Amino acid sequence: PVAGAGRQRFPDFEWSIHHNFSGGRIWLGGVIGEIGFEPTAAGTSGMHSKVKWGVGIAAAYRSGKFAVGGQWHIGEGIGGQYLGGSPTSAVVNINNAGNASLHPVLTTGGAVFVQYKITDTIRTNLAYGYVYSDVGADITRGKNGLGQANGLVQNSHSFFANMIWSPVPQVNFGIEYQHGFTARYN
Repeated sequence: PVAGAGRQRFPDFEWSIHHNFSGGRIWLGGVIGEIGFEPTAAGTSGMHSKVKWGVGIAAAYRSGKFAVGGQWHIGEGIGGQYLGGSPTSAVVNINNAGNASLHPVLTTGGAVFVQYKITDTIRTNLAYGYVYSDVGADITRGKNGLGQANGLVQNSHSFFANMIWSPVPQVNFGIEYQHGFTARYN
């Protein structure tokens, strides 16, 4: 549920296909489910729900000391389900008459990385990610009695650099620098 005392009537159905090949792997997957909202404000009632969906693809390849990879996704109502972050899943509007409406947000984005193994136990990674959320022209402009989307994330960029030491398998110590910036609807 997005807010209020909402309930989902059916669970998310997720699928994925994985293929490993010499030096790399590829992944394709998706999700379909329900996003719901039940208003709790006085004078509003009824469960509002919409279908959410998303698809994504990812790949990685290693050759010697280098590895490269990336992923891309698109979907409506999925928010940061694939890449994390703060994209909005849906916008709920309650107009002056107390009528509520639910609007899933179209989100697309991706990430790429490069990794270099300095030694068998020390590696460094560089990564960049981008996410774009389109809450829809009617909402961003406040048309048709709908509230405006002021403050919602429109897009975000993230840069990462780290160095990780793995003295034994399943144990990692590292240091990371992260920089990002976000544009919001206003």
